[in-house]
Parts: sequence; structure tokens; C-alpha cells
Amino acid sequence: MNEIKVRVGTGGTVPIIVDDELSLTSENPVQNKVITAALGSKANSADLAAVASSGSYNDLTDKPAIPAPVTVDAALSAISENPVQNKVITAALASISEWITSVPEMHRNIYRGKYLGNSVSAAQLAAIADGSFDDLYVGDYWTIPVTIDNVEQSVNWRIADMDYFVGYRDTVDTTKRMTAHHLVIVPDTALYTSQPGGRSNGYNGSDIRTSGLDKAKTAINAVFPDMVLPHKNYISTAIDSNGTVTRCEEQTCTIELMSQVMVFGFNRFQNLANIQENIYYSLGGQFALFSLCPKWKSHNAEEPIIPTSGAVMYLIQDPCYSVNLQYWTAVWTTTYGAVNYNTNKGGVRPYFIIGTR
Repeated sequence: MNEIKVRVGTGGTVPIIVDDELSLTSENPVQNKVITAALGSKANSADLAAVASSGSYNDLTDKPAIPAPVTVDAALSAISENPVQNKVITAALASISEWITSVPEMHRNIYRGKYLGNSVSAAQLAAIADGSFDDLYVGDYWTIPVTIDNVEQSVNWRIADMDYFVGYRDTVDTTKRMTAHHLVIVPDTALYTSQPGGRSNGYNGSDIRTSGLDKAKTAINAVFPDMVLPHKNYISTAIDSNGTVTRCEEQTCTIELMSQVMVFGFNRFQNLANIQENIYYSLGGQFALFSLCPKWKSHNAEEPIIPTSGAVMYLIQDPCYSVNLQYWTAVWTTTYGAVNYNTNKGGVRPYFIIGTR
């Protein structure tokens, strides 16, 4: 930095500071040689490519290959190979989902397995009553504890089917068919154990039906107050000396053991005497839960293997075909069908239906 003096009129001189380096903040003049040196360090325009002064893309060399413009379709097409707008795909998927969920019958063809709460809400009960089954699917469950024999146990009450008994004979007016919408509920585990008892009068006259289900009825009606609906179903009432079911009668049912058909979809341990019994045993078919997710045929599909009730198997309402009248059908924890002696205790894992009266 140099200081020079400039004469101003006759009054003397005024000092002026001349910078000896470039600065972004100084407002002083700069020495000539500093400017010349700075300009000399810049590239010579003659040495620059044409694009440096023109700024034109056309003056570039080694230009990259630019792909042709991409067309993004605004509608779905079976023949177009173009990408599609996000909103178009989203709307299409939403319409499919809406179509599936808006058809009540589809709800029994979809396994979801969602926790629904610790009680049946008013909205859920309304969705059952009107048959829309809104936000209810097979495999969904409520977790509600019950106390049986002074022992409290947490139980998952799982949706096994929907409107299974619609079309059966009505329990009030037997000249009409049942129309009340309902859910079929099955607990994940056996609630307790009981002896099936004698079977000569079929399931209808067995100890398990006449008294062995009493504790289940008390517990279930407490958990689902005023929701358990009666329904008609055919039940075996006579068995011959060969263990063949010879008579079935239509009975009013509330809380019952499941049949082989309900669990397996067919009779694994039964000798059917005639076509009438064959029709009876085929009514309704397999519960959707066991068809869509077979692991739930076990009465404790998740650990531990032995549930609170201590049952290693649960009883089926069908007596087993045998000549000595000692066996009853059961299902092991491994989901395999099995047989159980009349005097041996088996798990009580009933089914029932809920809706509005």
C-alpha cells in the first residue's frame, strides 16, 4: 500500500491511498502493475473453446447422447410399454381394494388375523347385524379373558366363518330359513377338559352335550352378552353296534363342539349308514378359518403346545366308527385327527355364532 499526495488548488495537498493488491472490500485505487499481473494470469480468449464465449450447446464437443423424451401415460393400457403416472396406479389399486371390501361375501375368503380389541364394539356389532362385515375378516380376533374353575385364562376368540348358518331352518319359525347375519367364533385353545361319555345315543345324548358344555356356555355368554344366537343343525342321535350313525335329528344349538366336517372338511373317522346322514354331515362344509389358515385346526397353534386347560387334544362332536362303542373323535395339538376313549378327558373347544337378536 502506497500513499501519494495530490495538490488541491493553493491550499496544499491531500493524501490518497493506492492499494498494492486486489481486494473485495477496499474502495481505494489499485496500482497499475497489480491489475496488469491479475489480467495476465487469466486465460487468453484465443485459447478458449467457442462455447466459452457463445454459451451455445451447439458449440460443445463430445456432447452426451440424450435419450428421446419419455412419455408417461395418464391411463392404464394393455399394450403401452410407457411408464404410468403414480396417481393412476394408486387410484386403480384403490378401486380394486374397494371392490373387494365392498362385497361382504369376500370377507370370508380373506384371512387377515387382526386384533379387534378386548370387547365387541357397537360398530362391530352393527357391521355384523347389517351383513356388511365392515373391517371384519376371517382370522380376526378379540382377546377377552374368562374364568373357569376359578382359573382366569386369556382367550383369543377368533372369527372362523361368516353367515355359515344362513339358509338353515329358522329357530323361531321353522317354516322359514335363517336370515340373521352372524359370525362363527372359535377360541384358539380348549377352555377346559371333560369326558365325552357314552355315545350310543350319538352326540345328542352324550355327557359332553348334556352337561359337559355347561361351563363353556356360562363363560361365553358372559364374554358375549346377548350376542350368542341359536341356530339349527343336524346332530347324531343313534349309533348301532358297529359304530355307524343311523339317525340324525335337527336340533336347536347355541354352543356346541365342532364336527369333523367343520374342522377337516370331510369325515375322517365315521361310517355313514345312508345318504341322509351323508347329507347331514356335509351341511355347511369346512369353516373358512381352517381352510384359509390350516394351522388353526390345532387348538393351540402357537406356543406353548399345552394351553392353560392342560388339554393335549380337543373333542369333536362325532363318535368314532368302532365296534366296541368306546371311541370319540378328537384333534391333537398337531392338527391331526385322532380318537379318544369315552372315559378319557378331552379339551372343550366349542363353536358358537354371534349377532343381534
